[in-house]
Amino acid sequence: MIFMKSFFTVLFIFYLASSALAQSSYEKKLDSAINYDTQELNKKGIDTICIYKTYCVGCLLPIYASTDTVCRRQPYENNTYFFWKYQGVTWFTSKSYCFNYDSIAIKADTMWSFYNLVKNKIDTKEIKSAEVTAVVQGKKTKNYVSVDHDTHEDIFLLIGGSHKNLSLTEFPFQKTIDDSQNINYTYNCNTSIKKFQVLLDELVHTNNGKLKKLK
Repeated sequence: MIFMKSFFTVLFIFYLASSALAQSSYEKKLDSAINYDTQELNKKGIDTICIYKTYCVGCLLPIYASTDTVCRRQPYENNTYFFWKYQGVTWFTSKSYCFNYDSIAIKADTMWSFYNLVKNKIDTKEIKSAEVTAVVQGKKTKNYVSVDHDTHEDIFLLIGGSHKNLSLTEFPFQKTIDDSQNINYTYNCNTSIKKFQVLLDELVHTNNGKLKKLK
């Protein structure tokens, strides 16, 4: 457990550093930070990591009431989920603005196997924008549709010394938009990136309730 706690601390600092760098000189500084932390984690024999964060931009969110200063600054729980493989065992934990959780061993072979199967083609570019058919001046046309506010899923993968950043929004996966059929709904749902994100969601749903808050 001492190893797991120290590893989680390093990993979370690694993730925060990467997120901060994304706001300035993203590509160059992020690559530098990832290379450095990859070496540190490899010293512990860890080279298979997945960080998964879900959040919403511009949405109504439940407020977490707390006297804790961190929670007052960020008053809603915004969980980030961590999966990593060490000596053949997948470990899982979560971190929010308000709480730390313990680490538990889980069954995740399907997730890793699927990623290895699609890793060469999985990409955010797989996703097509939401598209609907509309009648303009008596003519049927296809129009792309977008929104300002949406639910986001960010996935950061560090596997075998290489890294990948994936980011999804939920609007392209809506079946209907204002009573019109989203032409790209079926295609988007069948992409490898969406299927991988669904596997992550399933693992979170199955195992998140097993985690215990750390005092």
